[in-house]
Amino acid sequence: MTKFHVYGVGNALVDIEYRISLDDLRALGLTKGSRCLIDQSECEALITALVDSPCRRISGGSVANSLVAIAQLGGSAYFAGTVAADEAGYFYLQDLATHGVVAVDTPVLKGATGECFVFVTPDADRTLRTFLGVSGDLTFGKQDHKRIAESNYVFLEGYLASTETSCAVALATLEAAVAAGVKTALSLSDISVIESHKRGLEALLYRSVNVLFANENEALHMTNATHLSSALLGLQQLASCFCITRGGQGVLIFDGERYIDIPAKKVTAVDTNGAGDMFAGAFLYALTQGMTVEQAGELAVKSSAKVVSAYGPRLNATELKRLSRER
Repeated sequence: MTKFHVYGVGNALVDIEYRISLDDLRALGLTKGSRCLIDQSECEALITALVDSPCRRISGGSVANSLVAIAQLGGSAYFAGTVAADEAGYFYLQDLATHGVVAVDTPVLKGATGECFVFVTPDADRTLRTFLGVSGDLTFGKQDHKRIAESNYVFLEGYLASTETSCAVALATLEAAVAAGVKTALSLSDISVIESHKRGLEALLYRSVNVLFANENEALHMTNATHLSSALLGLQQLASCFCITRGGQGVLIFDGERYIDIPAKKVTAVDTNGAGDMFAGAFLYALTQGMTVEQAGELAVKSSAKVVSAYGPRLNATELKRLSRER
């Protein structure tokens, strides 16, 4: 019997978002649009430097954001991630619960909860600094097998390829899903993951997944292609169905037999943070509700367009459900 529409595995990170000017970004010594990992001392230095700056916190991480979208749309979602027994960890679990996502509720006693600093500049670009903390200390056991078997889909983020531990758990999750007859989905996450941890991603994709999410740049790098037409052939070896988001050019979807072009919605972007996460969440939700791949793509495009037109990686549940009812 299905208990969860989607079982997700990803880095549990408290997202701390700041709306910041280019001058202030430079004053912090940050390059606009850059994304990199930081250690705990660098994390604490940023917190000190930004202590008087307004911000907002949410229970983030790529997969967690997608699961929140699924829950807000009316689906059931489970998140397998690791937080510490600190203020940030308890905040994270409570925030997920508030949004209707079931999660592992036993924090680890040592270490610190991961945090991601998101700096959004007036051009809607985002600059990221991520402290992983204990988020990569994932484990896999009997309960995970049980929850996976109770799900329609397993969804993983490419960021899991960044460490040996999280990559091993991701691989075990995929193997358990295949053994239980549960469908699999994976997001390539970010170009930096492909450039630094491509071997890990290839290990996760040695057996093709049911659904793959990527933007155009990620698709090109993952397949060593210089043109999208060449990348498409490579992606067909990695997934039964895949979605390539192309910004203002819309989304190109392969449903296993044909290509579907869905045009972008015309909106004024103010914050691109979470657009890909929203797309993946809405798309997977639609598939678990029996919608066609094309209908899933249309809902995902509408939802991600709406989220970039406001600050933050999420919409409220009422607004998201209204979008799902539109035809």
